[in-house]
Amino acid sequence: QVILPALLQNSIVLCDRFHDSTLAYQGAGRKLDIQMIQDLITLLFRETQPDLTILLDIDPGTAMERIRDRPGKNRFDAESILFHETVRQKYIELALKEPSRFRVIDNRKDFETARKAISREVRKFLENQK
Repeated sequence: QVILPALLQNSIVLCDRFHDSTLAYQGAGRKLDIQMIQDLITLLFRETQPDLTILLDIDPGTAMERIRDRPGKNRFDAESILFHETVRQKYIELALKEPSRFRVIDNRKDFETARKAISREVRKFLENQK
């Protein structure tokens, strides 16, 4: 209802999650049928694929330390470290399969360092689109 109409108008669409998250969290993390998920993604989104995906990579131990100190936790925050390691591995697998789409950002450092890296990657991508 939002993404496809915006793309048809040649708008830039920013999402904090898209179908890669479904593959990582439900497919790998929850151990649901990856092929079924991929088939549903194809059915729902046809060939719609992000042009650029920023993957904020962090080891699950460090991520869980940050989560522990954060207010407003969600259901994924309560998952085991094994769950988060499995999800991370799926994301890394996806990034390795499509290196032209993914930009992997080391998210172990402070917020400002990650923000600058994201900004730099998005700027480079947009400049190459001209």
